[in-house]
Amino acid sequence: MLFIDLDHFKAINDQHGHATGDVVLQCVGRLIAQSVRQSDLAGRIGGEEFAVLLPDTDAQGALVLAEALRRAIEAAQPEAQGLRLSISASIGVALGGMAEQSMQDIQHQADLAMYEAKAAGRNRVTLFKPPQAVPNPLAAG
Repeated sequence: MLFIDLDHFKAINDQHGHATGDVVLQCVGRLIAQSVRQSDLAGRIGGEEFAVLLPDTDAQGALVLAEALRRAIEAAQPEAQGLRLSISASIGVALGGMAEQSMQDIQHQADLAMYEAKAAGRNRVTLFKPPQAVPNPLAAG
């Protein structure tokens, strides 16, 4: 699953108005729709956030698609009200496959990875890595 969040989108709405923000959202929605397979499920999940469910896709395939989307969004420069806008996205990638994971769990992991991408400087792709279990030295005894 990919969790895509447009960087600094609030500034676009605040500086140029919601109609301009809508142009940006429509542009990104088209880019995502053009980039995914028929078997994938993509949609806007709120505000400036999009999710893409990639069934039967391994980590490498998901990362390749996420990076291609990131580059396409960065290159898009949609035009609204005579302005060319520079946009970028932070994208989190999470993998499913464990029987006890729900779609909500996977989306949460992708969301955490997206926040990690934002914290690392934005306009990047980050793969969710589960926390490593810390060995309990008392349990070894």
